[in-house]
Amino acid sequence: MSTSSRYEPSPDAAGGVLYPLAVCLLVVGLLLGFALLPRLFKAQEPAMVGKASPDFSVPVVANAAQLPKAADGSLPTSISISALKGKPVILDFWATWCGPCNAEAPILDQVAKKYADRGLVVIGVSQDDSPELPREWVKSRRVSYPLAFDSDRVSHFFDVESLPTLVVLDRNGIVRAVRIGMTPSSEIQDLVEKVL
Repeated sequence: MSTSSRYEPSPDAAGGVLYPLAVCLLVVGLLLGFALLPRLFKAQEPAMVGKASPDFSVPVVANAAQLPKAADGSLPTSISISALKGKPVILDFWATWCGPCNAEAPILDQVAKKYADRGLVVIGVSQDDSPELPREWVKSRRVSYPLAFDSDRVSHFFDVESLPTLVVLDRNGIVRAVRIGMTPSSEIQDLVEKVL
């Protein structure tokens, strides 16, 4: 009588390895799905793309020094779209409580700095309840582009329903792109290159 020392895994041992592997694959698949599916099945561009931006004025609450000075040489207290005619503009509709907005702010700051010498103006348009919130927020962040407060609720002009929302305007004030949700740096730069 000979005994074999060959090991044969029990069905329970194989299941013990396969189950965690299957769970990991499922999690990775879901993460990829959430990241890629919205980009693969993009909805049509919003109706405003290709149309002139409505003119509006918003009060500046931080970093006014980044904007053109008033006729008397003082820092502007508000900014209007008509005052930016001739410059490409990114309007970033955001709020201090919005996690993706906070993550996107440093990206926008880098883009604003990179293209400032080519005329790009980035304006963060706060959707907070009070202008004090973005004023306080900017003190603890390294964001240099101007922040405005949407006191007139101009977000409805651009059909902003979720944050962050980026609206890209060309030098003539025509809406060239709208991006909803956090937008990667490379995509923002591609959008900017198209309007420079």
